[in-house]
Amino acid sequence: MDSKIFIITDGKRNIPYKDIITFYDIDTFDLEELNFIKELSYSLVIIDANSSLKCISVANIIRLSNMWMPILIVVDAKTSLKTELEYLNNIKGLGQIKLLRWKDKYPYEIVDGIQSILKPMYFIKASNIAVVIPIYNEATRINYVYDFISKIKIMIEKGFTNASIFFLNDGSTDETEELVNKLLNHYKKNVEWIDDKASISYYKLSYNTRKAGTYIEALSHIRADTIIFVDSDDSFKIDDIVLMLNTIKLGYYDIVIGTKDKTAEDRSVIRKFVSFFKRIITKPLLPGKIDDSQTGLKIMNWNCAKYILPYLHEDMQLAIDLEMLYIAKKLNFRVFQLPVRCTDREGSHVNVVKDSLKFIKSIFKIKKLHKNMR
Repeated sequence: MDSKIFIITDGKRNIPYKDIITFYDIDTFDLEELNFIKELSYSLVIIDANSSLKCISVANIIRLSNMWMPILIVVDAKTSLKTELEYLNNIKGLGQIKLLRWKDKYPYEIVDGIQSILKPMYFIKASNIAVVIPIYNEATRINYVYDFISKIKIMIEKGFTNASIFFLNDGSTDETEELVNKLLNHYKKNVEWIDDKASISYYKLSYNTRKAGTYIEALSHIRADTIIFVDSDDSFKIDDIVLMLNTIKLGYYDIVIGTKDKTAEDRSVIRKFVSFFKRIITKPLLPGKIDDSQTGLKIMNWNCAKYILPYLHEDMQLAIDLEMLYIAKKLNFRVFQLPVRCTDREGSHVNVVKDSLKFIKSIFKIKKLHKNMR
């Protein structure tokens, strides 16, 4: 161990640094007791405090002692781009500054952050993929869910072994939880298809958020470089998902979305009309060359997701997709749209009339909430 790490913390996140950081010597110090430092014999300083002002103040004390000292600042998952820029603009000195978004379910990301600074020549982080599958009262359609997971299983086996599957139960009130747990137990007993880089997990929200909460929960807690949001009812083709995944991995786009309005099978006349109307009224809010926000298949990279997350609102419900893309437009992220084949399944939880009226109200709400974004 040729490096030593100095950790300054207010203790509010309760991060067990001694248990996590085992490859380096560490010293911890109470943030409230730090007034000045004469000399630093460390390779890296970690600052962990809820207050951005305190973090900046402490970082500048560190930099008075050593202007080249690399600093790793632990921040919340929902930290905005504006706050990140405040750190970078207000901390003096010339050394590296990195921000790590803390997720208590993935504590060892701190080790990744340390390695990326101290041992960049050895640091290799796998390109992880999270397949996020929101579910709500799917008991009567559980066979569709089972069929879809079987196809995702093959996709992981054959080409994307670093993928993880996350079921997010949006407060179901039927037997969905029991049926999904049955599926999970089956696959965990037959783990030959899933290696140490992949997993299948389940989380349940305490109440129904009409989709929005599942997006926010996923972006707040899941660790992945690429995040796929896809409906659970086997309505999309796996080869379309793979095409979108390969497209985003080229690096030209931050978000790749599917559009089904011209390809959906078994769609009623009224749903076709409502979809057409939605495209017309939402077009001004969407990024260039995008005209469909509501198809339930989207892929985004983490660099984009982490900046969108702080602006998302749970009360947007089914309009969360539109809010997400409007924020992406405001933040100048690169969005690409691909036509995908889709079959509209029976038993949808969307009420075409009621939800369309709510959706129209959400358009005005989105514009009002984000009018000052730049």
